[in-house]
Amino acid sequence: SPNNWMAIREYLFMRLFCQVVQRVLTKVRGPESQLGAILDKNSTNNFERIFDQYQDLSNFEKCREMITQKQKELKAYGYCI
Repeated sequence: SPNNWMAIREYLFMRLFCQVVQRVLTKVRGPESQLGAILDKNSTNNFERIFDQYQDLSNFEKCREMITQKQKELKAYGYCI
C-alpha cells in the first residue's frame, strides 16, 4: 500500500542519514584551513547548503547537530577533533 511504502521510504532515509552522521561526519577532522569552507555557513560549498538542497528528503536534524558541534570546535580551538 502507498502508506506502507512511505513508512519504508522514511525508515530507509533515516538509516541513511544515521550512516552519514556516524560514518562521514565523525571523520571530519582537521584545522580551519582545511575545513573552513565546508563548515562555514557563509560558504557556497558547505554542508548546510547541501542539507537545504535536499530538505524534501529529510530535515537532517542529526547531521545538522553534528555540524553545529564541529563549528563550535573549530571556533573554540581552530581545529575539529
